[in-house]
Amino acid sequence: MISSDYYFESLREIVERYIIPCNRLVREVVGHQKFSDAKTFEDLEARLKEEKKEEPARIPYRFAILPAYPQYIVLCYVPKEKVLKEFIKVRPKGFYFHDVNHVPF
Repeated sequence: MISSDYYFESLREIVERYIIPCNRLVREVVGHQKFSDAKTFEDLEARLKEEKKEEPARIPYRFAILPAYPQYIVLCYVPKEKVLKEFIKVRPKGFYFHDVNHVPF
């Protein structure tokens, strides 16, 4: 669903001002070294728990795009034993995380 902050007059304008910028941001995330190609949260959780077991002093984390959470980049990390997840919304002007829009470089 497109936010009420955005008004468009044509399909072409939606593609140019909303879809293309969002796709650009998603490509940045997919190219990140911590991006995981896991298809489910369970797969991502298993991978992170294995990383935690290998190096218990570290806090392993990964980004993923999961079909269960459309429009979001899922950030998962393991501070102790439990895998925690955070949701980062992709918007044309940046990533929306914890009620703040973070503009990429």
